[in-house]
Amino acid sequence: MKTIMIVDEDKEALNRIKSYLEKENFIVSTAQTNREALEALEKSEQPIDVILLHTIIPGSNEDVFTPIVTNTKTKIVSIDKTLSRTCTETELLEFIKKIV
Repeated sequence: MKTIMIVDEDKEALNRIKSYLEKENFIVSTAQTNREALEALEKSEQPIDVILLHTIIPGSNEDVFTPIVTNTKTKIVSIDKTLSRTCTETELLEFIKKIV
């Protein structure tokens, strides 16, 4: 079972994406800030396979997470407003299946 972390400041988007992914049996964690995400990564007992990072969060880019995930197989994928806010469940799942 794959584990995905979603980082997005929009709680509604987080909950919607989380719901979609959990229906497909992904293990999902969420964070609204980079700080929350980094803390969750450090405390996580299970490896995170993919981080979906909403790029509009101030200071959000893959470099923030690089020191923590360099020795792991974690993929960091930037997502934009379209994917995090307006995509359908089918569109999101197709996107996820391409990267997992």
